[in-house]
Amino acid sequence: MIQLKDPDAGQIVCKGLGSARFDVGFTRSFRYTLIVDVKEEKLRVRFENILSERVGEVAGPNMKYQWDEVAAYLANIGNTLAAEVSKAEAEAEDNW
Repeated sequence: MIQLKDPDAGQIVCKGLGSARFDVGFTRSFRYTLIVDVKEEKLRVRFENILSERVGEVAGPNMKYQWDEVAAYLANIGNTLAAEVSKAEAEAEDNW
């Protein structure tokens, strides 16, 4: 969900919900904020406020111990976004 879009500042802020498979083979969800900054033809992707999601009365996973899985999930989002931007730029150049 896009929370803020500021073309003048070159920034998009989104709230996301992700999931990752943890130690004992179960999948748990976590929330995060994705911030995309565009400046001088450069793209920067940041993730903040990464929090585990409660399931009923059960606390979510401890991010400290599950960081490798969460980081891999977030890195995939960043890499996919960068690839799509590069693809769009290449297509725009081809269609000038």
